[in-house]
Amino acid sequence: MDSKPDRTGYHPEWIKYEDSLTEPMLPPASDPGFSDAFCNLMINNAKHFPPTLESVTVYDEQISEHVKVRVYQPSDPKSRDKALPLCLFIHGGGWVTGSLDTEDHFCRDISGRADVVVVSVLYRKFPAVKFPQNTEDCVEGVLWAHKHATTLGADPKRFLMMGGSAGGGLAVAATHFLIEFHPTVPPLAGLLPINSAHIHPEGCPKGYEHLYTAYTENAGPIPFVTDEMSRGVFHIMDGEPPYDDKRKHWVPVSMGVEGVKGFPRTWLLNSGKECFRDDGRVLEALLKESGVPVKRELVEGMPHYYFAFPLGGGVVEDFRQRTLRGIRWCLES
Repeated sequence: MDSKPDRTGYHPEWIKYEDSLTEPMLPPASDPGFSDAFCNLMINNAKHFPPTLESVTVYDEQISEHVKVRVYQPSDPKSRDKALPLCLFIHGGGWVTGSLDTEDHFCRDISGRADVVVVSVLYRKFPAVKFPQNTEDCVEGVLWAHKHATTLGADPKRFLMMGGSAGGGLAVAATHFLIEFHPTVPPLAGLLPINSAHIHPEGCPKGYEHLYTAYTENAGPIPFVTDEMSRGVFHIMDGEPPYDDKRKHWVPVSMGVEGVKGFPRTWLLNSGKECFRDDGRVLEALLKESGVPVKRELVEGMPHYYFAFPLGGGVVEDFRQRTLRGIRWCLES
């Protein structure tokens, strides 16, 4: 790379990986080829990860005109004495890119090792749509999974919602939508937002601003996602504050405690060097104030979505183990 930002405090394995690069990871977000480049990067990175369990059955299904899902079933789920937990996964990509393929390896791995039926949802992207269509697509995935739980060999009473980055933000928003607008749907057993983006830089709920400093400390230039990129996407998707009575539901954490009312037990993971670090910090504080059981893990020295890169030193496996423990913890209730 031609130049590198200050990497003080970064994990040695990340620095080693970054030093191995001969060109930028991605073109500028404004580049017409950005979306394809992002998807190819994620898919190619996964080729360096250990193979997943061959016993996991995978198939795609178009559940409506706009929504497609990919189902991951551990071996013979319907032959078990007890139905398996069910998890809706929402992929990342800044709300503008990403696909069912970009985090396919992760979903296969989690399904096989956690013994969970995973339903990964492909939602519509910006700028082709605006909020809240993408959140509604994810809710549609939840409703479909609930309806077909028996066929999937899954228990709808042990339903988890998981998402990464933009997908984490959608998981938070979809959880709120289910509680607010679909009260007849059984409550979730757990929510797992990973490196989640769910607060606009100027949308931190009042009284929690002292917890929200990462956009200053980790603004950029930093690897993968910068403050400028995040603000740009929020602008495209009409997600900027102030929020009226309708739009506040699109970014529920901005509402404070009201926005997380009724949330299930929640496990979060953040990276110490990401601008979204304190999105998790604020959500953790709100959940604690609301009496919701919550666990948050902070991985110091790592940038946003570090686990999607072929880092050495057992870093990726450490992340996978953290996630597996988070799943088990959510299912304890």
